[in-house]
Amino acid sequence: GVATYIKKIVGVQSARNDDILLFDHKSRTGEPKEGITYVANSQDLFRQCRAEGVDIVHTHLSLPLDGPPPIPTLRTVHGHAPFCPAGTQFLARSSRPCPHVYSLRQCLTGHLQEHCGSIRPKNMVSEFRGTFAEMRDGRYLQYTTVSSFMRDRMVRAGYPANRITVNYLPAPPIDPHNNIRSATSGRLLFAGRLTRLKGVDWLLSSLKAVPAEVAVDIAGDGPERQNLERLAKELGIIDRVTFHGWQSGSQLASLYNQCIAVVFPSLWHEPGGTVAFEAMAHGKPVIMSAVGGMPEIINDDHNGVLVPPGDIAALSGAILKLYGNPSLARQLGEAGRRDVESKYSLAQHMAILDAAYSRCIQTFVE
Repeated sequence: GVATYIKKIVGVQSARNDDILLFDHKSRTGEPKEGITYVANSQDLFRQCRAEGVDIVHTHLSLPLDGPPPIPTLRTVHGHAPFCPAGTQFLARSSRPCPHVYSLRQCLTGHLQEHCGSIRPKNMVSEFRGTFAEMRDGRYLQYTTVSSFMRDRMVRAGYPANRITVNYLPAPPIDPHNNIRSATSGRLLFAGRLTRLKGVDWLLSSLKAVPAEVAVDIAGDGPERQNLERLAKELGIIDRVTFHGWQSGSQLASLYNQCIAVVFPSLWHEPGGTVAFEAMAHGKPVIMSAVGGMPEIINDDHNGVLVPPGDIAALSGAILKLYGNPSLARQLGEAGRRDVESKYSLAQHMAILDAAYSRCIQTFVE
């Protein structure tokens, strides 16, 4: 997701002839990629940036500093690491989103009792050190977050509010030739990585409670795929579930076009929700669990339906609501597409980002 986002903003910056250098951490690379410089640490990064006359550094992952950066530095926060050592904001044993922000006592209890992060001592220490480093660096950096939820959690954890700008993820461009049309069948779509956090088991359990004509396409892969296929068989709905694996852009577009709604049943606090923007750009309503930043994007009975995370009755009821009323599904989809045009375009995103760059440079003190 982060790589896709970087490609989008770099595409705009390259088109307007900005000079861009791309860096990655040596520990993250398999085969080196052309056009990317690999650095060992923040000192190595800033040394190379100063040598190249870089005006501003824009980071997207944690890169601990040893003090104030020598160049204006903006950090876009895509995940929960700045206020959650586990990085998930998810209580694994309870299967529910975490209501807390960082405190040593609370997070240590969560690791040991809820298994929200690693319980292996070495890994646990590494997770806590990562958040310690993020919070220490918060004294020096400017930030953008992908939702107000993320900003609010950071402020609760002690980050300065005046250093954080909310900038929602940009939606894909709307194809003017792709007219919104009602689905001719009761197909639902889930798109994403198949992990426990994404709540696909909850979706399958809810599917059993709706008419047999309703089916679901699952686009994506991940460590939970075999467990989910087994669950679909146990529930007796395997003939109503199609596991497509990862799909190309054109294949995914076809699945979006034929569905009546997109279901985004996350059990953790989704930071920004790329799939929600994709669904709206395709004119499809989103059935979304009310977690993380999602209620900022999906408004109940405006462009989708919100349900409490893990609630089978609520999710099956939302599915029935749209399956039983195709005109309502179309109405919500049209509203979502208008939201993309008025609020979440790439041009609007870049305007906010450019303003954040300017503010970062103006407030920088070397």
